[in-house]
Order: sequence, then structure tokens, then C-alpha cells
Amino acid sequence: MERSADDIVAMMPRDAFIVCAGLPAAPNELLRAICRRLPELGRPTLYCGDLSGEFAFLNEVPPESYGQLKLLIGGGPVPDAPQASVDLSPFSVYETEQLIATGRWRVDVCLVTARPPDERGEFVLSPQVACLKTAAGKARLVFAEVDATLPLLCGDTRLGAGAVTAFITVNKPATDAAPSKIGEIHHAIARRAAGLVPDGGCIQIGIGSLAEAVLLNLAGHRDLAVHSGFIGEGVMRLMQKGVVNNARYPLSPGKVVTGALLGGRELYEFADRNDRIEMRSFSHVNNPAVIAQIPNFFALNSATAVDLFGQVNAESIGGRVRSGGGGQMDFMPAAHASPEGTAVIALQSTTARGAVSRIVAPGALGGPATCHRNWVDFVVTEHGVADLRGVGFRQRAARIIEVADPKFRAELSASLDGVLDERRPTHEGVK
Repeated sequence: MERSADDIVAMMPRDAFIVCAGLPAAPNELLRAICRRLPELGRPTLYCGDLSGEFAFLNEVPPESYGQLKLLIGGGPVPDAPQASVDLSPFSVYETEQLIATGRWRVDVCLVTARPPDERGEFVLSPQVACLKTAAGKARLVFAEVDATLPLLCGDTRLGAGAVTAFITVNKPATDAAPSKIGEIHHAIARRAAGLVPDGGCIQIGIGSLAEAVLLNLAGHRDLAVHSGFIGEGVMRLMQKGVVNNARYPLSPGKVVTGALLGGRELYEFADRNDRIEMRSFSHVNNPAVIAQIPNFFALNSATAVDLFGQVNAESIGGRVRSGGGGQMDFMPAAHASPEGTAVIALQSTTARGAVSRIVAPGALGGPATCHRNWVDFVVTEHGVADLRGVGFRQRAARIIEVADPKFRAELSASLDGVLDERRPTHEGVK
């Protein structure tokens, strides 16, 4: 039944645990109404992510309710927001959906974005499925923000008649996506990373300027497949050129598989009723058992720092945790279960102004180890490619130093003194 946003908020229990579609494609009218009416809602917890880092709906929180809303971030940047009590989920995307599916997280309310109900009363989730079908199946109450301008997506996107408690209607046509700011350093890294991808391989790729640069540098490949948490305009262009056709993809031949669209008007128009894009829950897309069935799975993700052991930090900057680990924690280890699978971390070797090395001493990540050292096959920077497969700590460290900025290499080499034991084994006491 259609209601106003305020009416829907009035139906929510106090102290609710709310799972929400991720931003920027989020039910913003419902979120603003929740923030406006926080005095009536006790201390709710809102689980969501905002890849734009804006969280503009928090501007609706009245001053007397600052800190009343607990914002649990599942991925994307963490806001500097006095309006909410902010915490980060340490779980991967796949683990998060399992917490919901098993009832470990008791979901009171699920908020989704969807197209208006069809003649059967069914809602089509758009532009993301993510963990929302699972959350909707477990929640006591499901509320939708429906918009007829959203694309009609193919795949596992439908919520059955009666699954939605109430909905509001909005009309917010998508705008053009802002172009990624891709520089020469991005291209230098991307050319090296793209060179590791075999024709016929299946790629998972993160988001941002470096990811878009890699996609641009894949234009000369053939018969690529995509199985990835998000897709954007870069994947769309490779599909239009015939580079990505999923012809050798064994699970859904000819179909790109993803959990969410991340882009603007052009991507939405391309995806509308396009059966070459199959939307699935993250419980499928990020599932290690599923990825193990995909040959030549190529996981490419970025980081803020890599230490000389090969441990990866993708969550903190300058010692402060700034984002969640997201799907990287699923795809990097899962690539090793794929026949001929490969896991790659690509990053610029220094911060933007070159003052700080992002290749760091052992144990100096400055934040959580998002990826275990054994999950990483290659580290790629603008200075080269470090192949970490099958080598010991000392050789691994030497190869990583080779792709660091030259002015930091001596310092990094010195950081190994006393860390790696250089003593030779003896046979004393051995009979």
C-alpha cells in the first residue's frame, strides 16, 4: 500500500535494526524522514554504505538527536558526521549477507529502491539487489521507495506480491555520471594490470579511477567475462565493443553477473530490460563456492598500503580507518579457489604528492589488514609488477621493494633489519 514517508516512519518500531539499500542509489526520502523523526525512534541502527561518502540525509537530524542514530557502515567512505554514532562493520560482503540469512543480525526493517509494482503486485529491485532480497525475506517490515525511471533489471530481482509492507513513490531520473579523473599514473598502473588478464578470463574489479583505467586498457582483449559486485560505465563500454561477452563463462553463458549498478543515466538506459546483465544477490556473486566454478577468475582490487610481507590495508588512511573492506575480502581469497585464478592488488606507489610511500615496512600498514598476505599473487604499481607467487618472505619483500618509488627503496630495505632472521639452521641436538 502506498503511504507517505512520514506514515512509513510511524510504522517503525523503536530501536530498530534497519538494513538499507546502499547510497548513492538509496531510498533517500525514507532516510530523510527517519532522520527528521529520530526523537520518536529511540536509538535505531542503520546498516548501509555510501560510495559517494556524502550521507546527505544526515543533515535532517535535529540537533537534539545528534548521536541517537547508530550508523553501521558496510563499505565505502566513513563520514565525519556528528549527527550519528558511526561504526564500521569488519565483515566482508558475503559474511554480512550470511549474518542476515542466519538471523545473527535480527533485521527489523529493510529499505529498498524498486520500480513500481507490476500487474501481479511484484516489485523489481533496482539499481541493486546486493543483500536486499535476503534482508527483505528476514525483516519484520519492508518499505520501498519506488521510481518508474529506474531500469527494469533482469535476474533475481523480484520481490513477490505481499513482500512489501508499504511504499512511497518518487520521480528522480538519473543524471549523467561524473567522469572519472584518470591521470597518466593511473594508466601506467592499469597497463601493467591489464597485461596480467588473459583473453577469455573472468574479471572482478573494484571502483574508482584506477579501476576505470584498467577497463579502458582491456579494450584490446577478447572474450572477457565479468562477475563482479558492482558494474559501471567501464564494463558497459566493453560490452558494447564486444570485448566483454561472457562467452566462456560457465555459470550463465553470455551474461554479465553483478549485484549492483553504479553509474548514471547512460548505464541505466543500457541495463534496462537487458538480459545480458544478470542481477544476483551478493550471496551468489561473492560466494567462494560459486567463484570456484569459474576458470581464470581475475580479482583486481586496490589498497591504501601494502607492507613488505604482502599484507594489504584498504580501509585506513594516515592511521585513521576511513572505509569498510567490502567485497575485496571475498574476491581475493576466492580467486585462489578458481582454476588458474589470480588475485591482484594495484595501487599508486606514493600518495598523490609523492611525499609518503604506500609500500610500507612490515607491520606498518597503519590500520587493519584487509587482505592476508597469502591472498595476493601480484602487487602492481606504476613502477612494475611484483610476482609474489611461491616465494619466501625475503624474496617477496625484495620484489615488493622493486615496485616502490625509488626514493623510498633504501629505507624500505633497511626496515627489514632484524625482522627476517638471517641465521642458518644448525644440526645441534639432532641425533
